[in-house]
Amino acid sequence: STTIDNCDATGGDSTGGNGDGGRAYGGGIYSKFAATFTDSVISNCSATGGAGNGSGSGRGGRGGGMEGLGAVTSIDTTWQGNAATGVDDSAYGGAISFAPSGTQQLTVTRSVLSGNTAASTNGEALGAAISCGGVIEIRESTISSSTATSGAGGADTIHHENSSTFLIERSTISGNAGGMTIVGSSSATIVNSTISGNSDPNGGGGITTDTSSLSLTFCTITLNNGGQAGGVFVSSGVVTMIGTILAGNTGPSAAATDFLVSSGTLSDGGGNLVGIDDVSNFTNGATQTGSTSGGLLNPMLGALMDNGGLTYTHAPQSGSPAIDNGGSTAVPSTDQRNAPRNVGAADAGAYEFGATVPSGQGSAGGEGDSRCSVSATGGNIWLLLLAISGMIVLVLMRRRYA
Repeated sequence: STTIDNCDATGGDSTGGNGDGGRAYGGGIYSKFAATFTDSVISNCSATGGAGNGSGSGRGGRGGGMEGLGAVTSIDTTWQGNAATGVDDSAYGGAISFAPSGTQQLTVTRSVLSGNTAASTNGEALGAAISCGGVIEIRESTISSSTATSGAGGADTIHHENSSTFLIERSTISGNAGGMTIVGSSSATIVNSTISGNSDPNGGGGITTDTSSLSLTFCTITLNNGGQAGGVFVSSGVVTMIGTILAGNTGPSAAATDFLVSSGTLSDGGGNLVGIDDVSNFTNGATQTGSTSGGLLNPMLGALMDNGGLTYTHAPQSGSPAIDNGGSTAVPSTDQRNAPRNVGAADAGAYEFGATVPSGQGSAGGEGDSRCSVSATGGNIWLLLLAISGMIVLVLMRRRYA
């Protein structure tokens, strides 16, 4: 395994060969074994697939910041401005592409992924921030301002396509051009998290799910814009909502303002605040709080901002219908900010109105340094190290694949 600590790595590039274009892997780092990043910055790296010449086809890039085949752990680390680009093939993971051969896990904790991109001229752009083919757990992190563009239609910010576990907890996914796609997960859970201001012209502005089971527990899903549904598009499977705000989104029609069920079920587990009054596709919808007079319910939320804690949240304003209406099922002991849910009954959404945020939580993301501490045991990481003035500086490697 390899640990990269307090490192500032920038400007790496991996470019596939032309002709019958070569795929590019890991613009910043390519790791075949376990890798851990702490208090580091990986920025402005790129993986660019080779262009096709004559009858040759172009290929895609995987992992602008990193391509990981073994377990990957990101703690207090920033991934910013990285890009994966393809031509006639799909691009995967603007910041991180995770493609393990077994049950290895991608763990993202107190990290920031911002301004990363995935783009393909004639293929899909899967995961402007993260493309994951294994177990993934994201906690106390921010994924924002990512852009996914595709000439073939499929484009998203977080792409998970695997039968393994998917978890997001106490995190914010905001302002991304490209929503979140969850495909095939045997167990997917998003809890105490905010999904806000994202857009996806081909799916749900916040989430598109084609999985067996997804649980949305005490989340705030608002201000998203989608071509199929404003907030959540259920392509198939069972989505269960508990204590969640799903309101204030924009969809292609009144019926799809906040959600649309194509195939499968959106099930109400109680304590939800849903912005539309048509809940005919919402199983057990009678227990959900919603509009009663045709039109939209205003959740009365403040702007997405720093309300304490490690990530931005939407605070319910005084008089919001979310206050004390989160129900009593599966209530977390704290909200997204780590403030206790002990003010009256639990509030719907990721924020508990009137609760006090504990001090001393610090901030998410890394600062990095030109001084890099790298230790490796029992494996082989493809990193190029350069000694300058007696100090080890991480230099991102440039590789070409024919």
